[in-house]
This record gives sequence, C-alpha cells and structure tokens, in this order.
Amino acid sequence: MLQLFRCCENNDPNYKNNTIKIVNSTITSSATGIILFSNNTLEVENSTITHGYFGITQNGNITGSTIKLTSTNITGKYSGVYLSNNLTGAVNTLTVDGGTITSAVESAIEVKKTNITVKNANLASSATTQSYSVNPGGSNGVGYGIVLAGYAVGTAYEGTYTFDNNTFALAADPGANKIVKYDGTGLEVIL
Repeated sequence: MLQLFRCCENNDPNYKNNTIKIVNSTITSSATGIILFSNNTLEVENSTITHGYFGITQNGNITGSTIKLTSTNITGKYSGVYLSNNLTGAVNTLTVDGGTITSAVESAIEVKKTNITVKNANLASSATTQSYSVNPGGSNGVGYGIVLAGYAVGTAYEGTYTFDNNTFALAADPGANKIVKYDGTGLEVIL
C-alpha cells in the first residue's frame, strides 16, 4: 500500500498542495493501493493498481484532493476509486481519461462531494445484484459503474459530473443502472 504523506502533520504546509505523479508503474497490494492523507494532487498515468480493498482512496477527514487518472487500470475486491467526505470537507476532484476500473464485489467508482469527469473508460463490477445504503459511517454502492454518493443520510450528492464515451460491464444485468446519484432519500438514475 502506498501511503502518501501519512507520517506528517496534516496542518504542516510542507505536506499540502503538492503533486504526486506515478507513471508507468505497477502497484500491488493485499489491502489498499493508494491512500491520500493530505489534500494534494495525485496523477497516475499508464499504470496498473491491483488491490485487495480500495484501489485509490483518501482519508474522509482530509478532503479537497485532486486525482487525475490517465490510461490507468485498477482492479480488486472493493471500489477501484472510493473518495469519502464530510459536512465541512472541501470538494474533491476526480478526472478519469481512459483505462479500466473493475470491482469484484462493489462498484467501480464511488465518490462523495466530488467534481467528477470520466471519459473513454471501461467500468465494471462483478457484483450480481445492485444496492445502495448510506449511514453516518459512510455509504456502500454495489454493482454500479459509478455511484455519486451522499456522505450522510438525507444529504444528497454534492458536486458536478461529466461522463462521455464510457463502456460498462455490469454483472447485475445487461440493462442494469450504470450511473446513479443519491438525492437525499434514494437513488436517481443518471444512466
């Protein structure tokens, strides 16, 4: 597991607003591939992440991260990208251009309070059913390509979204919902 800036105090300006760039690399982890512990920019290009938990995530109390994935393949048990957040958290930014993101038991991407753009990507979930739940401790989207989640019961998804030219392989059903958004009480189908 690659832990970015975990050792450092979160209020130390030397460990904020940096760019971490990973190019032509392979990350293999029995736990999480990459965890961000500071609000930095992470750029991953032409790389592969194989994980046992999440591919890329960030500490839900240290928000405002920017993540850019270009031609990157992420595969593992839970969501390939899972970005959490909270009431006072800064908005995250996620940009995916190309590559494949696959989850064995959840959804390919799940984000809260995030501006998200996904284009030219292949998104897959091997989960045979679709479900969504949200509670004070987080949310859980199963079987979708992308889940635009709420960070608490009654709090709708916050953030902008753009999706273009993506393909989906969802084991739940060939006609399964591909992209859903939590509206504060239930799911709204985007695609």
